[in-house]
Amino acid sequence: MDIRYVTESADDVVSALNDVNIFSIDLETTGLTPIDSRILLCQIGLPDNRVFVINVNSVNLGPILPFLSSVKYTKIIQNSKFERRFFLAKYKTLIRNVFDTQLAERLLHPDNYNYGLKALAAKYSDVALDKDIRSTFIEKKKNDFSEEQIKYAAMDADVLWNIMDRQQHKLDELGLSRVAIVEFDLAQVIASMEEVGTPIDRTKWQAKLNHYKELHEESRLKMHDLLFSEDNLDEQLGLFERDGINLNSSSQIKKAFNEIGINVDTTNEREIALVNHPAAKELLVYRGFQKILSGRTWRSCHESD
Repeated sequence: MDIRYVTESADDVVSALNDVNIFSIDLETTGLTPIDSRILLCQIGLPDNRVFVINVNSVNLGPILPFLSSVKYTKIIQNSKFERRFFLAKYKTLIRNVFDTQLAERLLHPDNYNYGLKALAAKYSDVALDKDIRSTFIEKKKNDFSEEQIKYAAMDADVLWNIMDRQQHKLDELGLSRVAIVEFDLAQVIASMEEVGTPIDRTKWQAKLNHYKELHEESRLKMHDLLFSEDNLDEQLGLFERDGINLNSSSQIKKAFNEIGINVDTTNEREIALVNHPAAKELLVYRGFQKILSGRTWRSCHESD
């Protein structure tokens, strides 16, 4: 990895970008949201293993912005929604044509719960990233950076190449490449919505929410009837109190399913969807309502004019 620390002008970066059609990009910031955080470093990685680490405090990113918004250049980003929110808030710039390594991993392994860059770097590149250094950027006041911080920032951009290459091969193999493009593009929309917000009619939304609560409860009661028949209720309940089974607990659901003859290794949606039993079908319905209600985004929404 050839690290180029940029502190005066972005001319060399622009010159390098003119010679490629794909690059990786990553940001180091003082926090997680643009409203109360600053961009400290902007890292741009090239196919030849050069990584430009730009000190945003002293370098104008303006000349680089057209490359971000142009669809002629593919941008490799981990969790692109983060970078997109910052560039939208700070520079009014959209990032188009993205390969998002985090979203790609979610498509490839939906049952996995670790999509962080540290995990992906170890999995695809056999690289151990020291993410503890990330904390040194939080609420940072000074504009100078240590060699350790610069190297850490550069590595975050450089490691994305191997991850992307292997993920793209797998996406093609599974026929998920077009789906991935839709997901990557949608992240821009979500980033814009989170940054700008979207007005809603709170009264109508509250009415819908109450309706979902009713459907959620109806589904819960139906699940209880399907899992615990009156004929052998006492025997079946076993570890559970009547009405006390937690339908959000995978272990309890698995035990309850075993009691009625449904033998499954896991209770993830992919496996449950393959089970031809009313209880399995109803569990998917219940989980659908649970997801809607657990979001609770309506609390922070304002009424439309």
